[in-house]
Amino acid sequence: MIISGISGGISAIFMSVLLIIYLILAELGNERIKKILLPFIIVFIVIFLIIAVIDVVTIYMGA
Repeated sequence: MIISGISGGISAIFMSVLLIIYLILAELGNERIKKILLPFIIVFIVIFLIIAVIDVVTIYMGA
């Protein structure tokens, strides 16, 4: 379920798995890796929040 049928984009499950992998890599890596991955982590968090809100709204609105 990489593609969500409701929003037509990447599903929240795939985004959360990707975010967890990036957080693990940033935590286990050295300072250089942390500085490189930090912008990607912030972007994935924002995208994940947007997808999660859209999915919840469409579920409760019945669309």
